[in-house]
Amino acid sequence: MSKLSLWIKKYGKPFEISAKNGEGRVSIQFLDGYVVVSGLQPGTQHYRQQVKVVRSAWFELLRQVAPPTRLMMGPDFDPNLAEREYLLQEREHLQALRQEKRDRRQVSKSDAQKRRYLRAQARSEARAKR
Repeated sequence: MSKLSLWIKKYGKPFEISAKNGEGRVSIQFLDGYVVVSGLQPGTQHYRQQVKVVRSAWFELLRQVAPPTRLMMGPDFDPNLAEREYLLQEREHLQALRQEKRDRRQVSKSDAQKRRYLRAQARSEARAKR
């Protein structure tokens, strides 16, 4: 029996490490023979993304991840936050367009009403002159 199996037997759950990922969390669970990588973002409590990776593929990924990681120099970028901000801006823009359309309709409606009133007034004046 491996040390990991003994740990799982003792605590009744897989060994897990986790870290904050923007506003959400990412965690890795270690089990015998495979690893589970999962992510949870706010507002998606019912939809937890999980990827199960077999042991040999996990070791291959670990070997390949070191060189590109050393090249990463920039600050953190939270794509989920950027997407939420973009969607908020898009929603505000669409609301502004709808309001503008409502205002145009109101103006054109009142203009049409004014023209009808002037035509009716002109007709009544023309009848009065007869």
